[in-house]
Amino acid sequence: MYILMSYLYAMRAFIARHRALSVLAVCVIVGGGGAAYAYLHGEETETRYILGTVETGSIVATVSGSGQIVASEEAEIRPKVSGDITSIRIKSGQRVTRGQVIATIDATDARQALTNARLDLDAARLTLERDTSQAPIDSERLDDALTEAREALADEYDAIYTSISDAFIALPAVMSESDNLLYDSDLSVTAQNISYYQNLFISADDTTRRLIQDSATRADQDYDTARDAYTDVYARFKKISRSTSAEDLETMLADTESTLLLVSQSLTSTVNLIDAVVDQIERRNWTMPAGVPAQQTSARAQLTDANAALSAVAAQSASLRTKKKAVTTAAQDVELAAIGNPSGSDPFELQLQRNEVQKMEAAVREAEQALADHTVYAPFDGVIASIDADLYDAISSTAAIATIISDGKTASLSLNEVDATAVSLGDSVSLTFDALENLELAGTVSEIDARGTVSQGVVSYTVKIALEGDDERIKPGMTVNADIVSDSRDSVLRVPSSAVKSNPRGSYVLVFANEYPTSREGVVTDEEPTQVMVETGIADTESVEIISGLSEGQQIIVRTTGATPTTTAAPSGGFRGPGGGIRL
Repeated sequence: MYILMSYLYAMRAFIARHRALSVLAVCVIVGGGGAAYAYLHGEETETRYILGTVETGSIVATVSGSGQIVASEEAEIRPKVSGDITSIRIKSGQRVTRGQVIATIDATDARQALTNARLDLDAARLTLERDTSQAPIDSERLDDALTEAREALADEYDAIYTSISDAFIALPAVMSESDNLLYDSDLSVTAQNISYYQNLFISADDTTRRLIQDSATRADQDYDTARDAYTDVYARFKKISRSTSAEDLETMLADTESTLLLVSQSLTSTVNLIDAVVDQIERRNWTMPAGVPAQQTSARAQLTDANAALSAVAAQSASLRTKKKAVTTAAQDVELAAIGNPSGSDPFELQLQRNEVQKMEAAVREAEQALADHTVYAPFDGVIASIDADLYDAISSTAAIATIISDGKTASLSLNEVDATAVSLGDSVSLTFDALENLELAGTVSEIDARGTVSQGVVSYTVKIALEGDDERIKPGMTVNADIVSDSRDSVLRVPSSAVKSNPRGSYVLVFANEYPTSREGVVTDEEPTQVMVETGIADTESVEIISGLSEGQQIIVRTTGATPTTTAAPSGGFRGPGGGIRL
């Protein structure tokens, strides 16, 4: 008995989900059963054709299914942070509203973090305010510094001319004395001083003689080099003045410095020659020739004067480089300050500070949110189904404090893959309930699974339907039957479902060449029906849409009755019976 009841219930559910298919199946079973009975018993009856016409009307295609009522929303209420539960403000079975406080988590650290973030923000804002007031002042200072550097550089060129002039005041006397030290005949009326130094040691050993000769040669060569440079630069010096261009003054300063280096080197070589002569005389305990010590003293004095002039010019060159560098640096500072800041009131540093303030403001918002996360709220209106934690429990963000169920209800169906493809979001639905015979509600398809579930090789998809209305008698878990309107069309050609047949070539409808009067009992005729191939569209439990192949008002064969089993095959694909009838 239990097996029989289960079978009948399954048949009922199948018929509810596939009403159109069930109607056709019943027609086939009834027709086939009758035909089989007639065939087995050999009963001969005349074939009657039930006729109809192609008409214009509406077709509403539906997909049927059954399922259960579930709560629209059911959720575990979890905290967003971990910590100790400091309060639970609900009870099991209590009705709550969205945003109502459910529980609180210890927030000591979060409050301190928020306080620190606000203090950091206040400090950054004060710094920004101070530096914003300072920015125009700093910009003016940069401009002033550039102006001052340029003025100092302009003054430097006047100092350069003075330094060059001072050098050439001293240089003629130095060069003249250098010449006298080497080429006058102060020590011997028969030879120049440089030759006299060499002749003193003409009979000395080779080492001494070579030492004096090499020193004399070096002094002679260095003097010639210095003299040539001095002659050239002195001639050009006579052509400059304080109004000479900065570029020419810089060139003259550099050439004067290099000439003084050569003069200093020449005098150093002369001093070295005389010092070598004095050293060798003293080594041999010779009598020092008159005039040699005076020559030695004079050479060293000239070298001191030359080095002093060189130091002054070198210092001037260094000062020039410093002043030019100061101008370059000041100009770069002004240029850098002007990036994105043409007015001078919004330098790059302020822009960075504003970014930092914004970051700190975001940090405060994050700290505020972190503090707020320590309070747990109801996610929607509903009833507390259970409380899953106790006061002072240490809880993590993955654990549930309570479970909430919404007041709203949803119908959940499972459709096979064919029916699921015909259903779309927003389709209207008619709902009935096994437990509530007189209740019918409307609904709308609100959700369709994107991925099917496979069970024993059968793919099914869950479809959820939002109820448009409510009834207190409807409870979660109740069985619900749904007719989903998957498509509807108005003013289309349609024929009864029983009129449409099929063969390997497609769908067809049987028609007579002649038109016959219609009656409920059908007509009997010797005329053989003709197959007319048709293109079909949507269908409902009674009719099929005809897209092409037939025209409105055209007579068609809806079905046949009374066909005899003793038939022969007909060209049309049916069975020929007595009197030329067609057994369909």
